[in-house]
Amino acid sequence: MTKEEVIKKAEELTVKEGVKVYPITFIGKDESDLVIGFIKEPSFLVKARAMDKVYTGMGFSANLEILSACLLTEHSDPRLLSETYPNDRYKLGAAKYCGDLLLMATDQTEKKSD
Repeated sequence: MTKEEVIKKAEELTVKEGVKVYPITFIGKDESDLVIGFIKEPSFLVKARAMDKVYTGMGFSANLEILSACLLTEHSDPRLLSETYPNDRYKLGAAKYCGDLLLMATDQTEKKSD
């Protein structure tokens, strides 16, 4: 998929899912091997549970929980769910991205309340 096709698919999934869908892309074995996934915006409950884990020192577990709840598996490369080498790096990267989504949500809250 080209960058434009990935963005278009994310926009289509946003309409279908009724929430913002974020595309994520990793380079696989070489530049032509892209690992593409689509993550929907976490619900309030998913964010709240993840924040509970973050505040108890389980930040990366929180990220994995968000990934599990929000990855649109039917539209995403299955390597994003792999827990074995060499593909586990994609799951770890996608989980880190989910943590960034949580940070963006809390940063927006803090800015709006100022």
